[in-house]
Amino acid sequence: TIFGVGMAISMLLFMAWSMTTSIFDSYVSDFRNIAFVSNVQASLDVSQFEQLDGVASATKIVWQQGTLESENFSETINLLGSKHSADFIDFRYITSKQRVEELLLSDKPYIFVDYSLKELYGVDEGSMLDLTLDGVTKRMEVGGILRHELFNGAYVVVSEKALEDLYGILPNTVIITSDNISEAVNAIRERYADNNYYAVEALTAYRWEMESTTSIFDLVGTLAFAVALFVMAVTIAASIVGRSSEEKHRTALLNAGMSKKKLLSEEIIEYVLTAAVCFILSLVFSVAVTSCLIHALNLFGLYFEFMYEAWVVIAVGASLSICYIAVPLVFNFKKGYTVKRI
Repeated sequence: TIFGVGMAISMLLFMAWSMTTSIFDSYVSDFRNIAFVSNVQASLDVSQFEQLDGVASATKIVWQQGTLESENFSETINLLGSKHSADFIDFRYITSKQRVEELLLSDKPYIFVDYSLKELYGVDEGSMLDLTLDGVTKRMEVGGILRHELFNGAYVVVSEKALEDLYGILPNTVIITSDNISEAVNAIRERYADNNYYAVEALTAYRWEMESTTSIFDLVGTLAFAVALFVMAVTIAASIVGRSSEEKHRTALLNAGMSKKKLLSEEIIEYVLTAAVCFILSLVFSVAVTSCLIHALNLFGLYFEFMYEAWVVIAVGASLSICYIAVPLVFNFKKGYTVKRI
């Protein structure tokens, strides 16, 4: 019982650590080659940045927070306002990218939302939503559905023209992309030192959040290893103590003619069967708990698709099982076998 419950908990902890770390690493990868240039004028010609060595592209955007509402929900969101569909962010297009680009350049104002709103609240193309920015609320039609694992619904994409026409908001930031983002940022700082631009790498701008998040993930990883070691220690101790009550049974088998080698193999088989049962039950339990957790989060307006890293769960279960099965050999059970009169 101790081994089975402990294995299931260890599986879940290691999976949580692996999954969150991989998602965060993906985020870091997405923003590693991006920098922000703020304090710019809306009339700025971004081609002047693209002419600098190391700068691959420059895009004017509006980047600020707002509120998105309907009859079913109210969410604080990050606004991405651009003439294009923000290629610098790795969106997955539920609505075709061609269609999104076409609507962003049209005269009619459209809003583009994350797939999670479709799953949680039934928002779809053609739905009408209220977007509030700087205290001004406008109703806009959903033009398409996007998807992004990290942002998880907390964003909308709106055309630059719609923001200017409906809210009077003009681009306030330039997104720079480069294979060598440090070189690009330094080039902008040197070339436009008199323009009072503020250029900063994206990962530097969010360094505090990154360090805090990394610390949390490190804590989860440490907890996962600590729990696994504690489970094995308690399981081994309970197993060794428990088998002492069966000493008379083993002695009887030896007196009846069973060899020590045969008795050891029988004990190992017993450990193998116990480990196999615990592994199977823990595997099923981990799937069920993960599914229940994801559905429970939906009740709080958080959407996650079913993410289950089976290889992590199997690796953890297999490692613990091997350690458990090796107990009879590591603690030399065979040495304690004695033949004597009962």
